[in-house]
Amino acid sequence: MSEIITNKLTGKTAAGNVTITSEGGSATMQLQQGLAKAYAHYDQLTTSLTVRNTLNCSSLSDDGTAAVTTNYTANLSDGYYVAGGHSGRDTATSTTAYWIWPTTKSGTITYSTSATSWQGGFSSGTSSVLTANDMFINLMTLHGDLA
Repeated sequence: MSEIITNKLTGKTAAGNVTITSEGGSATMQLQQGLAKAYAHYDQLTTSLTVRNTLNCSSLSDDGTAAVTTNYTANLSDGYYVAGGHSGRDTATSTTAYWIWPTTKSGTITYSTSATSWQGGFSSGTSSVLTANDMFINLMTLHGDLA
C-alpha cells in the first residue's frame, strides 16, 4: 500500500487545478469543486445561540425566532453557491418534518458572498403549513467557489 504525506497539493498546470479520478476510473473532477466551503452545526433552542462546530464561519448571529445568519471568514466568489441544511428538535415525532433553508428577513431567498440568512421551522402531520421555530439541531453547508 502506498502512502503520500503532504501539507499542500499544487496542480501542475495551475496552482488550484488538482484533478481526481472517480472511483470507477471513468470520470474526473476538480478536487476543490467537490469540497464544502462552509458548514455550521448550532443549537438555537437554548436561551442563547450555541455554536457546536463550524468551517469558514467567522460568526453566527441569532436574528430572532428561527432565524440565524452565518457570516463567512473567506467570502464566496459569487452568489451562485449551493446552500443546504437540516434541522430537528430534541422532542421529534414521526409526524413532524423539520426544515432549515436560506432566506432573508423578508422571506426572499438571496445569496450574499459574505453571509447567508437561515430560517428554521416545522410542519406537522399532513399539513404543509410551516411554523417558524427555534431548533435544537441545525446543520448547514455551502458548496461553491471561494473568492
